[in-house]
Amino acid sequence: MQQSSYVHGASDKPLIGSTIGSYFDAACARFGARDALVVVHQNVRLSFRTQGQS
Repeated sequence: MQQSSYVHGASDKPLIGSTIGSYFDAACARFGARDALVVVHQNVRLSFRTQGQS
């Protein structure tokens, strides 16, 4: 049986306990309307919301 490693180290903040993908999905759901990328000279402004979601 394979068991995941969990080492906390010298910090008072606990580890997230989820995958990077699921943590990113949750952040996108929470901050979907906020700017994720702004390229002024190309007039590009992208949010965290994926295409097709409203």
